[in-house]
Amino acid sequence: MRYGSSDHAVAARRHDRAHLTQLELAERWRLSGRTLEKWRHTGRGPRYLRVGGRVLYPLEEVARFEAEHLRGGR
Repeated sequence: MRYGSSDHAVAARRHDRAHLTQLELAERWRLSGRTLEKWRHTGRGPRYLRVGGRVLYPLEEVARFEAEHLRGGR
């Protein structure tokens, strides 16, 4: 079976549940990918890894960022 590059990306995401890609995090937070790019440039947002040309967000850093920005309630 021959895989295209998108098939490899999907397979890689299935095996890498410790991290989110920029697109996955943008979808999770209903933001544009460009917003996350700006946040990285200005030092805002969760910590991330740059591996080769890929940007990956460790899930524990995403959860930490979400917890630190939780507002309201009792």
